[in-house]
Amino acid sequence: MGVVRRDAAVIMFKALGEVLDGKEVLVEPVPNFKRKPAFCLDAFVDVPDPDALAAEFASRGVLFSVPLGDSDDGLRGFVIEDIDGHGLCFGHVRS
Repeated sequence: MGVVRRDAAVIMFKALGEVLDGKEVLVEPVPNFKRKPAFCLDAFVDVPDPDALAAEFASRGVLFSVPLGDSDDGLRGFVIEDIDGHGLCFGHVRS
């Protein structure tokens, strides 16, 4: 897994493998939302105010797969699942 940042743009890359019949094989990368929690996100969007965005989404009836909260690695954010099954995380690293 790798993350590339330039100015305000952030892109997350990942390659996943599973063990089948004793051999590790690559698996299709998308959508990943039903996979292990560490690999379930298909996109991360760095937003300056995740609280405000979560409030806006909630006011429009968006369902949250993971509600707004703080993670152990310093991220404040939330996750939604899009209509195609992709896990989309919106958040910001707390300073």
